[in-house]
Amino acid sequence: MYIMRLNGKVAVVTGGAKGLGGEMCQLFAKEGAKVVAVDMMPLTYENANVEFYKLNVTSSEDCKEFYDYVIKKYGKVDVLVNNAGITRDAMTRKMTDEMWNAVISVNLTGVFNLTRLIGPQMEEIGGGSIINISSVVGEFGNIGQANYSATKAGVIGLTKTWAKEFARKGVPVRVNAIAPGYIMTDMMKTVPEDLLKKFAGQTRSAHRNSQRRAVPRFGRSVLRDGTSFERKRRNEIVNRRNSVLVFLLKQGNSLPFRERIACRYFGCSFGRPFAGLAACDNACFCQ
Repeated sequence: MYIMRLNGKVAVVTGGAKGLGGEMCQLFAKEGAKVVAVDMMPLTYENANVEFYKLNVTSSEDCKEFYDYVIKKYGKVDVLVNNAGITRDAMTRKMTDEMWNAVISVNLTGVFNLTRLIGPQMEEIGGGSIINISSVVGEFGNIGQANYSATKAGVIGLTKTWAKEFARKGVPVRVNAIAPGYIMTDMMKTVPEDLLKKFAGQTRSAHRNSQRRAVPRFGRSVLRDGTSFERKRRNEIVNRRNSVLVFLLKQGNSLPFRERIACRYFGCSFGRPFAGLAACDNACFCQ
């Protein structure tokens, strides 16, 4: 017997008319969710559990009107997928104000507009999931896509911030980002095949190089593959400019001590207020 994992859930997917967003809408519907596909263009598929709503995500007024509509009809939103995005590619020296502003408005401001409304609602109903669609370009950059790269990197920053903000009250509102590679959607079909191959090669190369790059995380250095080498570099810290933190970290020989100091200076990764070293049970350290 097939168990529908999203039975009784309500999902909103921006850019849900086709492509990646369309596939997500249909998958959510298959799993039992009531889905509202938000887009400027009509749906390219038919599904009884997917409702189309024409919305310009760059307009805060239109987003508020849409939010009121969804809450009135469905009573809640359990899942929000911020997937809507556009490209206006050009070398920086040739990129116009219109090209820059159009991409920023859809890819970044649009993400903010709906999350600002739906995120707090998830806190009120006791939980939810916000999924932001970023891109490998947001991690590695790409020639001719300064505007697109900036927005997708910004989406990652928003995701990290919202994960902390919506965790402050202890309500299970999850905020995650997905950074896909190049997917042959209609948006990508306009790119010449030779450039697609070049982009794919650059992405694979950048990914391989990133595997050995250490990233700081609350006072602990970790590899991209999750391997810890704290014992070898235990005196390294996230913020070298903070001389007080340098001193404190050098005093502690135990990992829990350093983690508690990191929570003190960088804030709890779960958003809980710092209650003093004695009260910190180390459970707040980022998983």
